[in-house]
Amino acid sequence: MQTVKIPLRHEEERATMPHVEPYVNGAPSPYWGDEIVWPEDAVNPKNPQMDSKGRMWVGMQNHKDNPAFCKSPNNPYAKNWIPPYEAGWGRGHYDPKTGKFDAVDLCFGFTT
Repeated sequence: MQTVKIPLRHEEERATMPHVEPYVNGAPSPYWGDEIVWPEDAVNPKNPQMDSKGRMWVGMQNHKDNPAFCKSPNNPYAKNWIPPYEAGWGRGHYDPKTGKFDAVDLCFGFTT
């Protein structure tokens, strides 16, 4: 088993990223009580999935705002759809064979 820190496109944004999930304990744990044992992370990882090649895909926030192409007048989809909020969501892709983590920007958010 391995732990991988999910990188942001712009690491300097990590401290100012909005947190989608509250960093609170909803109920005491039978093991840790009120201690919060998961890391507070602006990436807000969601829905981890493994593909047939052993690569891990995860929903995440890539950066603070949606990418410019989501708002570009040259993008025919952006002309007809306005993102409901600035979230900077995307999909992360980790390949354990190479140890590389790549991100794909999306113009929309998603839920778990």
